[in-house]
Amino acid sequence: MLVFKRLKCVNNTKNIIRILLMKKLKVGTRNSPLALLQAQRVCDKLKIHNIDTEITKIQTSGDKDQTRPLADLGGKVLFAKELQQALLNNDIDLAVHSLKDLETTHPKNLKLLATLERDHVGDVFITPKGCAQKYMQLSGPPFILGTCSPRRAFFIKNLYPNVIVQPLRGNIGTRLKTLADGKINATIMAAAAIQRLNIKNDLEEKYDLILLDQNIFTPASCQGIIGVEGKEHLYDLMQYISHAPTYAQSILERYAVQCFQGTCHSAIGSLATIKGEKFNLQIQYKSPKTGDMTISTIEGKLQNYKTLIEDAF
Repeated sequence: MLVFKRLKCVNNTKNIIRILLMKKLKVGTRNSPLALLQAQRVCDKLKIHNIDTEITKIQTSGDKDQTRPLADLGGKVLFAKELQQALLNNDIDLAVHSLKDLETTHPKNLKLLATLERDHVGDVFITPKGCAQKYMQLSGPPFILGTCSPRRAFFIKNLYPNVIVQPLRGNIGTRLKTLADGKINATIMAAAAIQRLNIKNDLEEKYDLILLDQNIFTPASCQGIIGVEGKEHLYDLMQYISHAPTYAQSILERYAVQCFQGTCHSAIGSLATIKGEKFNLQIQYKSPKTGDMTISTIEGKLQNYKTLIEDAF
């Protein structure tokens, strides 16, 4: 049975004292504004518990090549592998990720240590001011939407057949500039990213921001979750900052993608809610057999989550 209560660290007191006596924990992150903000949030949480940290910026393969589609380069693993290698080499102690971008399996000796409390899970459709009503209808004119996400591309195409999907890479600033320059008509971003960067009010001056209905546009697995990856010996310590309900959601959503055998190439979303000892998991995906859209809901007891999710595929 899954146990989602915050772990007490009494059984690992000696190890925690040893870690606390260290000079600082090195926290690895990508170098984008959003990634640095997320890493700083983790550091701030640790500081509350008198754990000193320092941020180590690491350029990943995914950041170096901003032109070719992610699928052609090997997928979202390119945003994590250098961070994971730094963990394995003991160059850093912790790696901070947007958990939706982390593959469901970890390299040997690494694991998901903690998750911060989840931010907004949804996706936001962004288009120049006054254009949303024109584009977001079945009989609307063709428009170009930029995204590098197979999930977003497939889901939006099913909602609005008039859309023309164009690959779009880069951080949030780069994508917004592409939209502002008129090279695309619309894009989709995670509401959590907009929330964390505190840019909603500025965006609303120039753009229509439409929050997409989660019942028909299921978020990516773990969207809105900041995850901390590292080695097993730091697990107990990280429970001081880990948000247990969010960690539980991440287990369910990542297991759904794993059972689907999903990768960065997969058009799949999953969203879990938990009440007491029961869970509800919505999954939406492109059928590998027919290519059709499938939306289903799995409900049951947490202790049976693996069997219930496995049987859904």
